[in-house]
Amino acid sequence: MKKVVQVLVLAMMLAAGAYAQVTTSGSDYSMKMSGEQSSEGVFFDPLGLTMGNSFVLSGRSNNYSSTVLSVEFNYEQSGDPSCNSISGGSWNLALYTAEGGYRGSIYGKVVEGEITWDPESGKRDTTALLLVTGSTHNLDMEVEPDTKVSFHATTNLGDSMTRALFGGLPL
Repeated sequence: MKKVVQVLVLAMMLAAGAYAQVTTSGSDYSMKMSGEQSSEGVFFDPLGLTMGNSFVLSGRSNNYSSTVLSVEFNYEQSGDPSCNSISGGSWNLALYTAEGGYRGSIYGKVVEGEITWDPESGKRDTTALLLVTGSTHNLDMEVEPDTKVSFHATTNLGDSMTRALFGGLPL
């Protein structure tokens, strides 16, 4: 089963047309990623809550030839339909070596954020603060729990293509 999941993840990376470039500025690391919104989520009307809005994105870093980020948001409807507050979610960043081998994962929870919609341009911006809650023990780097990670994505709603920035980890 694990092998099937790895093959599916690698196939999604290729299908997403991954591009990436890592830039460093002081202690901040930023990774460009691309991919797709994989689910718009499910709206629960009595709660005014959308759960399971998710993305699958791929990229590269200085130390890993490919990375796959899966992130899922829950957000609340507000009085302004063009702006919604992210109220939670989860994320997982899988890391792969140049040989295509799985190195490990860093994962966590979504703390807060905002989703803004521009109906005229057909774009949606998602900005969120993510928090590391753990990592697999086979990584060749130390990742401290409670490390803050930044996420910003722009999605073209016409074709669901997403470009994202992921920062805060020394990858």
